[in-house]
Amino acid sequence: MTDAALKEAEQMPLIQQPGQSGAMQAFTPAQMIQVALEKEAGMETIERLLAVQERWEAGEARKAFVRAMANFKASAPSISKNRKVRYENRNNGVTSYDHASLDHILDTVSPEMSRAGLSHSWRTEQRDNLIHVTCRLTHELGHFEETTLFGMPDNSGGKNAVQAVGSTVSYLQRYTFLAVTGLATGDMDDDGQGAAPTVEAQEQGQAEPETYPEEAFKANFPKWKKLVESGKKTPNAILVTIGSKAKVTEQQRQQILNLGEGSSQ
Repeated sequence: MTDAALKEAEQMPLIQQPGQSGAMQAFTPAQMIQVALEKEAGMETIERLLAVQERWEAGEARKAFVRAMANFKASAPSISKNRKVRYENRNNGVTSYDHASLDHILDTVSPEMSRAGLSHSWRTEQRDNLIHVTCRLTHELGHFEETTLFGMPDNSGGKNAVQAVGSTVSYLQRYTFLAVTGLATGDMDDDGQGAAPTVEAQEQGQAEPETYPEEAFKANFPKWKKLVESGKKTPNAILVTIGSKAKVTEQQRQQILNLGEGSSQ
């Protein structure tokens, strides 16, 4: 009885019945389970059909996520720059620029995200003296994608330990959100890292990004050094941006950090 019910249920996706409009409709996994229950199939049969149901639902959720992202991108508003930053740099000059703050970004795009059935959340952890921030974008049917960036505590401007961590967390939250949603603001740049590999949105179980190529690192290093010496970027900010492209080695990380020591002498 069990084998017969299982055989019949597994064949159901190939069986079609006319719908109300006359079109042929395939059985869903839920209907397969219902038939198996009616035929008093055994627990092993039900468990196998439930596994089929889970895979089917996961596939449907992923397709719904893709449709929702397409709808969101089609209606997503442009993100304006709402905050001006101005400070004296290490060379006694003045650095000034405009950018979009995190709260302004969220206020601008969250309504359209909600209409598309999308929501976001962050996960933060500290390990290896680095702050890791992951932004997860979730659809109402359960499928999600996420992006992770990391950086060191921002000790610039006389911040205490807690403020240094908070500053980096806010910075990483901003860029992980923009990365996982595929949005951009007018003030974003890549700090001369055009030759670096791109980090795609990470799904659960996705492999770590590849290590930053040494050849590209050496080619871009003079540009990063100039940015730090001019006061336009801190070593930590450069590390965060590099981390959005690839995984840096410990030696590469130390080289970037040493730029800050050299500029302060």
